[in-house]
Amino acid sequence: MDYRMYSGNVPAGKNVVELIQQHLENQKQVKTDKLVLSFIGFEGTPGTKFTLNNHKDKMMIPSSGSFITPYTGERGMNIFSLVFDERFDGYIYYIV
Repeated sequence: MDYRMYSGNVPAGKNVVELIQQHLENQKQVKTDKLVLSFIGFEGTPGTKFTLNNHKDKMMIPSSGSFITPYTGERGMNIFSLVFDERFDGYIYYIV
């Protein structure tokens, strides 16, 4: 388990988890068919819409500007997809 940060820009409609996987593979740090994250967190403009794990209902960054998925130390959420409706420029924290 490793806590990391992704700082690449995310184009609208791109799966962040796939971008992170490509980044890790380029650094020769991970090789897997499909990366699954245990935690993801980010800060952005409140109201920015995104889709988590291909759910039909859109989510939004809350008024605090911070979004995190549940994580209890050893147990987290299986995250295989995070897609922003608009370009996202910010830091994305994750556990792999």
